[in-house]
Amino acid sequence: MEPKTFGPLFTYIIRYAQGTILPRLDRTGWTREVEEPFRYGVSWLLRLPGGRALVVGRWRGRYAEEEHALEGAIFGRPLHTEAEEIRRWG
Repeated sequence: MEPKTFGPLFTYIIRYAQGTILPRLDRTGWTREVEEPFRYGVSWLLRLPGGRALVVGRWRGRYAEEEHALEGAIFGRPLHTEAEEIRRWG
């Protein structure tokens, strides 16, 4: 999915599984890019026929580094614990 950008606004189409119950219009939360320019924004989803939906949103900012963009995309948080300590958790 490659968003089409119009200044601070963006749009793209997504597919969802047939039978998925979605409201006609729904706030999707966040859209995040994991490739440059690593932008993030808020978006709305408009359900369309045929298992598709139109996403429309506004870019809110950019991540400075790829690592931060990837963490943001999975809602990850930096873990300040060494791998050896995590292995001991068992």
